[in-house]
Amino acid sequence: MKNTLIFRNTVLETIFHNGQIWFTSAELAKALQYKKADAITQIYTRNSDEFTSCMTRIIETLNLSVSNKSMIYDNLRHKTRIFSLRGAHLIAMFANTPVAKEFRKWCLDILDKAVGEPEYHPESPEVFNGNDLNNLARLVWEMSHGFRFENSWSHGIWSALRQVTGIPSPKPFQTRHIPLIAEECVRIFHLTNRFKDVVADTEKQVIRRVIRQREDADNVISEMNALLEAAAHHTEHTLASTLEKWQQRELTQFLHRGQTT
Repeated sequence: MKNTLIFRNTVLETIFHNGQIWFTSAELAKALQYKKADAITQIYTRNSDEFTSCMTRIIETLNLSVSNKSMIYDNLRHKTRIFSLRGAHLIAMFANTPVAKEFRKWCLDILDKAVGEPEYHPESPEVFNGNDLNNLARLVWEMSHGFRFENSWSHGIWSALRQVTGIPSPKPFQTRHIPLIAEECVRIFHLTNRFKDVVADTEKQVIRRVIRQREDADNVISEMNALLEAAAHHTEHTLASTLEKWQQRELTQFLHRGQTT
């Protein structure tokens, strides 16, 4: 059974096998920012003696291919190497990409939270599919993009969405929470829009008044701090501005579970 997780706004497809979360080489390559899945295969091959059977294994998947001419189905068995969370963590130990350290911590965090959790059963509520998660990840990126501490903003937003739905990570979001998540995204969009405006205005003021006109830097910075503090005290009740049209469009697509383009 396939499910999805998110690492740094990247949607990763996972395989739920024998009660555990597993990754294919292609998904690990995507998470670790390698261009090709072969990079993961090479890491494993060089260090295969350090992997146990609970870290990696080969599974067989059944692909159905259809000939356009004859419309005859051919059963093709395809062998795929998969890695558990511990195996993914070990792969990241040997990886040399900038995100490898963060990915290792992410794997351990999921392992800590997953201990003792019950397995997913078919009667469970409908959960997000890959498209739902892609749409939401895009919204989170749009809210956090442009800030200096973009990753911190992103983590904070995901935490807020988890809090408002009551769904702890790494459990998947449920589709019944889509309206609730959309409402929270509207609130956060208002806040991030305002802060981005204040930050942009701060930079313009410093350039004009301090750099060009040589005003006292402390006075100008003090004024800018007051603006930031005022923005921080605004709530959704005082944020009367409407969202940008493209923001409304993205939210509508998420609500209607539309396909990303």
